[in-house]
Amino acid sequence: MPGCADDPASDSSDIPVVTPPPVTPPPVTPPPVEGPVVVVDIDGTFETFGGVDTTTPTDPVKGQVTQFTIGSEPSVAGFQSATPVDVSAVADTGSLTFDFKLVNDALPGVKALTRSVSAVAWKVKIESDDGTAIELDLPGGSPTVGEWREVSILLSDLANDIDLSAISKVMVFPAWGSGNGAVYQVANVAFVGDLDGSGPGIQIPEGDLYLFHSTNEQNVYMQYWGDTWDSNSIINDQVQDNSYEKVLNITSGNGWGGNNAVIAWGNEAQNVIDTSAYTHVKFKVKATNLTSVEVVVQNSRGEESKKSYAISSGKSLAGGWVEMEATLPGYVDMNWFALNINGIQPGSALLTDITFVTKDAPPPVIIDGPLYIFHSDHADSVYMQYWGDTSNSGTTISDAVQDPTYSKVLKLNSGTNWGNMAIILWGNEAANAVDISAYTHVKFKVKATTLDAIEVIVQNSADVESKIGYLISKGKPLADGWVEMEAALPGYTDMTWFGLTFNGAEPGSVLLADVEFVTQEIVVVGPDTAAPIPPQLSDSEALVLYSDSLKQDKFVSVWNSNWWNAPIYSEGNVDGDKYAKYEITDLGTTGGVVGLEFGIEYGVVDASAHNTFNFDMYVEPGVSKISVQLSSDAGNTFYELDNPITGQWISHETLFSEMTGAAGDLDASTLKFIGLQLWGEAGKAIYVDNIYFSGQSVFSDLAVTVKDSNSAVIPNAVVSVGSLAEASTKATTNANGIATLNIPEGDHKIFVDVEGMAIAKTVKSNVGGGVLDISMEPRYPAPAVAAPNPTIDNAAALTLYSDSLSVDKGISYWSDNWWNAPRFSEVKISGNNTASFQVLPDGVAGGVTGIQYGIVGGVVDASDKTGMRFDFYATAGVTKTEFQVVSGGGSGVTTLNSVTTGQWVTIDLVFADFAGTFDASTLSQLGLAIHGSTKDTVYLDNIYFY
Repeated sequence: MPGCADDPASDSSDIPVVTPPPVTPPPVTPPPVEGPVVVVDIDGTFETFGGVDTTTPTDPVKGQVTQFTIGSEPSVAGFQSATPVDVSAVADTGSLTFDFKLVNDALPGVKALTRSVSAVAWKVKIESDDGTAIELDLPGGSPTVGEWREVSILLSDLANDIDLSAISKVMVFPAWGSGNGAVYQVANVAFVGDLDGSGPGIQIPEGDLYLFHSTNEQNVYMQYWGDTWDSNSIINDQVQDNSYEKVLNITSGNGWGGNNAVIAWGNEAQNVIDTSAYTHVKFKVKATNLTSVEVVVQNSRGEESKKSYAISSGKSLAGGWVEMEATLPGYVDMNWFALNINGIQPGSALLTDITFVTKDAPPPVIIDGPLYIFHSDHADSVYMQYWGDTSNSGTTISDAVQDPTYSKVLKLNSGTNWGNMAIILWGNEAANAVDISAYTHVKFKVKATTLDAIEVIVQNSADVESKIGYLISKGKPLADGWVEMEAALPGYTDMTWFGLTFNGAEPGSVLLADVEFVTQEIVVVGPDTAAPIPPQLSDSEALVLYSDSLKQDKFVSVWNSNWWNAPIYSEGNVDGDKYAKYEITDLGTTGGVVGLEFGIEYGVVDASAHNTFNFDMYVEPGVSKISVQLSSDAGNTFYELDNPITGQWISHETLFSEMTGAAGDLDASTLKFIGLQLWGEAGKAIYVDNIYFSGQSVFSDLAVTVKDSNSAVIPNAVVSVGSLAEASTKATTNANGIATLNIPEGDHKIFVDVEGMAIAKTVKSNVGGGVLDISMEPRYPAPAVAAPNPTIDNAAALTLYSDSLSVDKGISYWSDNWWNAPRFSEVKISGNNTASFQVLPDGVAGGVTGIQYGIVGGVVDASDKTGMRFDFYATAGVTKTEFQVVSGGGSGVTTLNSVTTGQWVTIDLVFADFAGTFDASTLSQLGLAIHGSTKDTVYLDNIYFY
């Protein structure tokens, strides 16, 4: 049934119930049958295109469909027409609609079981004949293998980006470069709309909208009235109540594994309801045993709003009733509304007066002057939902403080969960983000005992974080031991969190007052002269990241990634010539590091045609050492400056081959970051300009011969350069076992990958080409038998991966590379799907992968479970493994220093054994670290909470 959600499972016991008579929906007249009409039938008028395999199989439900199979070469796929079509007549009322089903996922390892979620991103792209186009994420998030999805995209959302009078292409495809092996089907592709201009969906009433009400008739059509979304809830409308004339009684079911009393109202996509005029839903509830309610709203594009409320937080009414109020997401195309009333024990709930209402929005907050977070003389300027959060640090906060200097003071006592830190945070959800772009600094007053350092943390809705450290002793002294601190703000337009973290060598406490954001004039002080003008190089002679003097080819997307106590970034200029300034902080005097990202957001930067790294730098006296790091997929190399020249601009140029680091650690074709690490006095700075790559690399052919341990040549071996996963240069051996690589001069990591063999790695210095012989070793054998079947019942397990148990929430991604992660694949052992993790050359000393199950679709709540269990098989050379269960409050770690090899064993990770702030209600990943040889593999199966 549409709208059925994944809900965390919990133990429950059945209670006897009396089956009530069927619920009769109120007599609401449905809309006319004709509704929206097909304006353009894409299936019937457009042709398929794309560099993919295309077939037209017959589906038992959808009939003839179009099936696309993506190969190893990245490609888009979809439908195109030599004669563009005009759908502008329904620009305001129409939609692009189609049905989509993922048959096989692109990445290996997603089991073809119910609710196995795709591990890659999926896109929809619509293009006009004039070349304008819009690319969107596939509505509804990651698709589920084997399930049809009805997709609807409003044309009104596209009108500003493309020409709706000349549509020439409609495309559906996996994100570029991530689709190898994906098979998917598309059907019923059409532009639909109401040619009479009445608009799609149901006409909403004037005033309040009643879904079910004791004194007002339902005034909107809902086809699926009183659906329970497979929860096994029982609904009875034959209820006598002293307070309300019409009441529903909902008894909890165990269809979701817990105690959920669910009622839902829904329509098909063509009968969506525009709820954008309504701000809140109100309803009255009287519950027995059930303690909270989840309000769920879904739209035809697959988006979902889900908010939970404790019933005790509602407004108390007579007779034990409670009035609840929840915000609505304002969908213009709502097709499902549901209430999930739940609790630890089975129970029931009476329900009435479900009404969508419009409440006047509060007047916008106009702040004239400082913004007060917490102040002695002023009320708080803005709403902060999470006021005084401690981030599970164990900090205790008291506001019952008597101080002769300030009328309102907070006392923070350091906790033990994060060392000696005393933490206080103020936060909002993204919908209530605060625009602080008008403020340049935060000021606050502190009086500390023992704690001597502070970090000022600001985070925005995209989780970009600014973190700057200060010594409290550097603040402005005030009376009675108080100190006024001042810190720079990042100027976010969407601040969601602001925090202060106090720290010291010993536990302690701190008094805090007058936290306010202020605006001050900022003058970036720098050199009197601009950086020297670099040589005027042509496009082919340089690849430029940052310069006012050279044509810029790429750009730095993030200038201040805080790797550790990062220096403070700002941008200044001399006569219009810009520079980047980095100032050492109080806590960063011994090597604070900042990252400059240029190869992340839009892919790696290929500078392999060049051989020299260039930048101009001005260093203030007081900076004693600088380390410049150039990072690639293959590794990192360094350019060190001890006792650098100060007080003048210096043009630095270094050959890639002269930078320090392990041989082959720089792959110039996959550059990502520049790191700047500074030693020196707090407040001293460096200035950087004209960052580019130059010089001409000399390419030559390296012939690699691959043989087995008996010296027999191996055809079809994959030989790659730089890195195994992201290699920009690779080749396959021919019948003679030879692969030819055209690579630039310098040291290179060479990898060889052959089915059934350990991955080989060697470092080769390439000067004018040559030959290289690599010998391969077989991997240790896989298990001869499948993992044993679990003895636990389905109802008692919350299952992530198994062929024997029903999967409750599947693994969404198997190979989050925490550090030199083992390579994941899914194999069949005695016909049973099994997860395989092969140790890679760089990961023999404990390569770590993250197995994600609570990232896509939300965290997993296993708070009613004892622990995590799985079957585990290690081959002969595995010496140690580590398991890390990641939660929102911290991680639980288990280490096996003695590993049983060559047989299946069952691993129990018991939550009670995890120290610190581990939170079993917010689980997201399982980390797996393997110590062994490249011949080794670890196998997992039957992963579940018990």
